[in-house]
Amino acid sequence: MMNLEDITQDILDNLYDRSKKPITSKKYFEGIDPILVSIAILALHDPIYKMTYTTYSVVEEQYQSMYDAAISVLYEAEYYTDTTYVDGLLESLDITKIGCTSLIDLLYILENTICKELYTDPVADVLAILYIKYLETSKHKKSGIILTPNNICELMTRCLNLDSTSKIIDMCSGTGSLILNATRYMKSRYDIETSVASAVEMNKNMKLLLDINMIYRNNNTDIYTGSCFDDCICEDILKNKPNRVILNPPYSTPIKELKFIEHSLDQLEIGGIGVFIVPYNTLYFLNKIDKAIRESIFSKHSLKAVCSASATIFEPSANIATCICIWEAYVPQYNNSTLSTEPTYMADWRQATADLVAEETMTDTAEKIIEDCMEKYKAATDIDNYSAVVYIEPNQEYIPEGYIHWVYTYPEQDYMDTIAAYKEYLIYAEELYEKSNHDI
Repeated sequence: MMNLEDITQDILDNLYDRSKKPITSKKYFEGIDPILVSIAILALHDPIYKMTYTTYSVVEEQYQSMYDAAISVLYEAEYYTDTTYVDGLLESLDITKIGCTSLIDLLYILENTICKELYTDPVADVLAILYIKYLETSKHKKSGIILTPNNICELMTRCLNLDSTSKIIDMCSGTGSLILNATRYMKSRYDIETSVASAVEMNKNMKLLLDINMIYRNNNTDIYTGSCFDDCICEDILKNKPNRVILNPPYSTPIKELKFIEHSLDQLEIGGIGVFIVPYNTLYFLNKIDKAIRESIFSKHSLKAVCSASATIFEPSANIATCICIWEAYVPQYNNSTLSTEPTYMADWRQATADLVAEETMTDTAEKIIEDCMEKYKAATDIDNYSAVVYIEPNQEYIPEGYIHWVYTYPEQDYMDTIAAYKEYLIYAEELYEKSNHDI
């Protein structure tokens, strides 16, 4: 499989090369932004438009034909019934900044790179990578996207313990990385053709990328536009009786990550499983609001596992310490007391997750890392320097490193070298002392 980082960088490089201008010059393509790229990719899924886009010489005609093709694709996929969604995105573009030739260049490159990758790779979120890459090289330095790496999505999917009866939801799906992995995993094992998942996204830019990801992968996930806290959306999702949730909630928003966790778990059937990746401070920072939410969660649900992840897994978008936590729905952590009735598995997955991200794709090495994590999680035993099984108490800090028994070993040769170095220091210090007394 092609390296996605290289693909997206090649697209940007090729755009500048085809403009016959230095790579530092952005003026020729300054009208090309992620919204335009997304709509272009969507339009290229239409077979008629794919054959005719090179025939337009007037930019207004090109934009209209691209718009019509995009709308047609969305209607055919039955994801979409209101043209104001794409209308609003197109209106934000200034079509006077890019000529028809430039747009045809863009369409040609997209057709032969990104579109091909979308068709052939069932899970790679190349659209989000392109979005980030473009904004890194443009005047918009921050994209606002925190992309969950594919192998981390795969690890979280395994934590869901999916079976043929699983119904999955992602209440803040973004571009769909997590739900793509989860549905692919189910279909590859159980040959299920009906919809097994629901995804919710309120950001229109992200929703467009989500639609494209699902359409190109022929994924029949039910997609909802709006807030995951919307009563109408939740009522509709509940009709499907979901029993799994996978989620990377928004960070640093007015709504606490714990609130997203609670709300998502509340949508599940009894005994359902929720897997979340959240910042460390979600599980240890305790103000009055956090305490109230935590008490509410534990009165209904139980924390089955907390596994710390590497702070580097979201680079370059962010460097943030996170953990993967696994919950069971409607099995209370506490039963009319402050004593936990359900054990919680704590593990240090920092090295494992760093190694997974370094692999980039699902290599044999990545598969072995995931299998090792899952085998130890299912065994749920105390392992020095790795894991602990505990009964947590209210208002504690649920960070694995605080519960694991750490054993520090020091190789004998290192010890002898340190002693020898210390002896040399003492001799040298004594010589300095004697010299200083002699000088006096």
